[in-house]
Amino acid sequence: MTTNPSSPHEALAHTLATFADEPDTGMAVVATRNQPVRGAVTGLTWGDLRALDAEVQAGESR
Repeated sequence: MTTNPSSPHEALAHTLATFADEPDTGMAVVATRNQPVRGAVTGLTWGDLRALDAEVQAGESR
């Protein structure tokens, strides 16, 4: 990629391509580590991001 992504979807596609070898269970975005709810770690896994991308792609093809 020679230019910055022009949309959130393009940015997501580029990120997923860059980290294509990451396992689906790996955390891509951690949202609540060390927050008041002790022990809870929430966020998005690489699998979550891939599933969201697939939903967007399916919606665009309709």
